[in-house]
Amino acid sequence: MIEQALKRAFWVSLGVTIGGVLLPRLLWTWRYNATFPPLALHVLLYFMGSFVVCFLAVWLTLFLKSKF
Repeated sequence: MIEQALKRAFWVSLGVTIGGVLLPRLLWTWRYNATFPPLALHVLLYFMGSFVVCFLAVWLTLFLKSKF
């Protein structure tokens, strides 16, 4: 159950990172000034945060599904 949650969370968080950080920072460069962190750090932090949230959500869903 945990392996399945890890696999699903990886792909979902990858999509969230691409849509939430990479595309806006690459398409609209004039909107991001020097106050933002470097792109690699921003991507890493966003991916880690979304991975944790997605993993917990998927794991909780699978756990409740197996119990009921």
